[in-house]
Amino acid sequence: MADAIFSGFCKLAVALPWEAAFAKDEDKEDSAILQDWLQRRAAGAVETVSLAELERELVADGLLPG
Repeated sequence: MADAIFSGFCKLAVALPWEAAFAKDEDKEDSAILQDWLQRRAAGAVETVSLAELERELVADGLLPG
C-alpha cells in the first residue's frame, strides 16, 4: 500500500512541474497574441466580426458545441 502511495506521489511530483511549465508557455503565447492584436488595433488594422460569425467559427473549430 505504501509503495502504491509513494509511486502515485512520485508521478504527481513529476507531472506538476510539467503542467506548470505548459501553463506558463500557454500564458506567454496568449500574451503575445494579445500584444499583436493591440498593436494592430492601434494601427487601425484590426477587422471586427459579428458575434454570430465568431460563434460559427468557434463551432467549426470544435471550440464550442454546435
